[in-house]
Amino acid sequence: MSLYRFARLTAILSLLRRYRSQLFRMLFAALFALITAWQYQDVARFLDQHHPQWAALALLLKTLIVYAALLWVFWEFSRMLRGPQERAPAPSSRPAAQSATPTSTPSRLDQLIDKPRLRSRRQDILDD
Repeated sequence: MSLYRFARLTAILSLLRRYRSQLFRMLFAALFALITAWQYQDVARFLDQHHPQWAALALLLKTLIVYAALLWVFWEFSRMLRGPQERAPAPSSRPAAQSATPTSTPSRLDQLIDKPRLRSRRQDILDD
């Protein structure tokens, strides 16, 4: 493989990683539009033959359903691409002015230091 081909492939992969969510959205929007257009053609042919007065209403209903479904697809993909979000705990009510004296409750880090397993690992590392 030549150096030019390698650089070109690397650049393309980098762009694909960077714009992955936008590319997924465009791809699925295009597929969704093609599938719904194909499905509506079957329904439109049937309505033209048997009930021509309902064709306009069916087109309006199809348009509403397609856009609602497309919004739902985009919402699901945005959730999927973002991954699980860590929710921050609700802020507790804090006093308006904090005193300068330290609190008597130990911090989370102090609680972790007191664990025996962590202490033994720390000692193993420091003894080396």
